[in-house]
Amino acid sequence: MKNRSLSPMGRTPRLAAYSVAFALLLCLAASTPVLAQTLTTLQSFNGTNGAYPNTALVKGRHRLVQHANGNFYGTTPFGGANNYGTVYQLTPGGVLTTLYSFCSVGGSACTDGDTPNGALALGSDGNLYGTTFQGGANNEGTVFKITTGGALTTLYSFCSLAGCADGGSPFGALVQGSDGNFYGTTYQGGNSTNDGTVFKITPGGSLTTLHSFSGPDGANPEGDLVQSGWNGNFYGVTFAGGNAQSAGTAFQISSSGALTTIYDFCSKTNCNDGSYPQAPLTPDSFGDFYGTTELSGANTYGTLFQINASGGLHTLYHFCAKANCIDGAEPAGGPLVGIDGNVYGTTALGGANDGGAVYQFTPWGVLNTLYSFCSLANCADGQSPEAPLAQGTNQNFYGTTAFGGAYGDGTSFVLSTIPPSGYQCNGVFSGSYSGNIYVSNGQSCEWTDGGQIYGNIYVTGGNLNLNNASVFGNVQITGGTYTLGPSLSIWSALSVQNIPSGSAQNSICGVAVNGSLYFDGNGTPAQIGSSSGSCPGNVIGGDLEVDNNTGSVQVFNNTAQDDLTGSSNSSVTGGGNTAKNKIGQCSTF
Repeated sequence: MKNRSLSPMGRTPRLAAYSVAFALLLCLAASTPVLAQTLTTLQSFNGTNGAYPNTALVKGRHRLVQHANGNFYGTTPFGGANNYGTVYQLTPGGVLTTLYSFCSVGGSACTDGDTPNGALALGSDGNLYGTTFQGGANNEGTVFKITTGGALTTLYSFCSLAGCADGGSPFGALVQGSDGNFYGTTYQGGNSTNDGTVFKITPGGSLTTLHSFSGPDGANPEGDLVQSGWNGNFYGVTFAGGNAQSAGTAFQISSSGALTTIYDFCSKTNCNDGSYPQAPLTPDSFGDFYGTTELSGANTYGTLFQINASGGLHTLYHFCAKANCIDGAEPAGGPLVGIDGNVYGTTALGGANDGGAVYQFTPWGVLNTLYSFCSLANCADGQSPEAPLAQGTNQNFYGTTAFGGAYGDGTSFVLSTIPPSGYQCNGVFSGSYSGNIYVSNGQSCEWTDGGQIYGNIYVTGGNLNLNNASVFGNVQITGGTYTLGPSLSIWSALSVQNIPSGSAQNSICGVAVNGSLYFDGNGTPAQIGSSSGSCPGNVIGGDLEVDNNTGSVQVFNNTAQDDLTGSSNSSVTGGGNTAKNKIGQCSTF
């Protein structure tokens, strides 16, 4: 836990299509509305149920996720029955259950670990995996597995080798690789310089040290690793080390341990590119990554940056660019690419009340402050969010603050986004439209003949027919019927979720989605490509996720840049699909 105060201590090329769309969107930026938002405090930590949460809620391989059971899971570094941290479950409605209190084994030795500083990783087996910064057999931290029912197993205790050659004090979270193993970092240990390690551990607890940092190649990694869906390598940052400034690095490492430093921070005059990155990187749909530095930049209070796999870095935003840092300062938590294609994150300081903020960064380079903490007396709404956000299946954002709340021990919160007003579509249209489009009960909206929509589409009822059209936004369908494609392009994401049962056959055929396609919790039958070819397969820049559907689903001849996953579907068939990984019910498709 760092003591935070406002005392100062810094676009890669995309696909050609992105450049065209970016130019078009830039013309609309000034008139595009910002989402309205409402923040609700779900839980105030009180010490007994945990204290000072500073980690993200449960995360998956590529992005922060909600568990298949609908709940979120997290850790606190302090509090609980023994004041050495907890694992907790949080329902979307705010009911918190403490699943485990650390230091429950081994007396004062805390052989089950203590002070978990990393988020939990959701394993493919449905269990949660994590690390503790201290405790274990050698008091240098552990790797553990815990079920959603709270049964904890210590898989490994660090510093089990002479000189802590296997590392010590893991700070970040684990990530499960495409090979089923977990990958992570330790803050210290390794070789004689004690600068930390990168490791691999099997689900059964067999650990291999892949790399020991030595200073010039980085030192003291705090953030998590992330695996690229494009080349299979892992990417991360170190808090220190690198060039003569020792202000941290970004690195690439293979699953066999070949490490390459791809960027040294504080490489520009006055550290204008930022310094001391500690938050994890997050991938976009194009093989690049977003990240933050907590300090430096043009205004000394940190940066938001984008970096490609070769190390080409572009600083997107310098925090504290506005008077009194009302746009936020010191982004301690890493960014999240939302379903709508915008980047969302938090800052530990700044905002209207210097209690931290939630921000949105748009593809055309505009930063919007969505919420300023300490907006209530005594910071009852929370203070100093230090962790990345998680986006739920309901599109809302969930997170934590390290301080504030009813007891001063931190909070969990949900930030709901309300779509801005737009056009109620009823009829057949072509041409271009700038703004959001809504379709509800009793309406039928058809957009065709090369039409271009510069906004999002929200469908809660009625019928939507899109073909031979382009949507420079995301499409969100939660009701009604739909026919999507062929010759339809969607710039951000396509989500079809929680449509009640019905007899109509819906179709997604021949659609190009730059982001991910989420098909979740639907009762109506649908085809996402067909075996006969009458419904052409789709091309998806991110994941294709088919989960929790009670209606029959066909999944044929699609190409997903990342994963094709399926779980808890009543009836799903498929084949002829191409994906980086095929998981669960879709593993043979």
